[in-house]
Amino acid sequence: MTAAQLRERALTHIARYNCTVEGLRRVLVRGITRNRMALSRNTFGQTSEPQKMLVSEADIEPLLKEFIGKGYLDDQKFAERFIEVKTSSGMSVRTAQQKLSLKGVDRTLVDDVVEELDPDDLEAAKITARKKKIGPFRLADRDTHRQKDMAVLARRGFSYETCRLVVDGDADDQDSGTD
Repeated sequence: MTAAQLRERALTHIARYNCTVEGLRRVLVRGITRNRMALSRNTFGQTSEPQKMLVSEADIEPLLKEFIGKGYLDDQKFAERFIEVKTSSGMSVRTAQQKLSLKGVDRTLVDDVVEELDPDDLEAAKITARKKKIGPFRLADRDTHRQKDMAVLARRGFSYETCRLVVDGDADDQDSGTD
């Protein structure tokens, strides 16, 4: 893989996927590794390209810095959009923070974004309850399924208090007007 091919792969990935800096780094390292393995398998010790044309992991960092400078990659915007979308679809803030950490976004940046956006965990839990038809949205036997409903919300990262408020509430109170 040449430097031009590495750049093309990075631009194609950015155009196709909304990604973090760390996510793009992982994709490019994986591409370089696969390319090296393919070359070693296909050439049987004979290199078809000069060694100086092959890129290494060290060539990724300048490319990432260039893309950050041009605004192609921005972990702050990525985290803001991710948290907005995920909490509005029923994911807890805690789970969204964990997923962002797995994607390589700095923990302090994630905490700042959460503090700035201040997403409502209670609303996200209500959305989850409506989707899963649990708690006040269960048609029959609410009392016998209370613990199971609480467990469903707890496994999705909601606090005990949030779970209790949602499961013990009325469906009329839970309606947030997002129909």
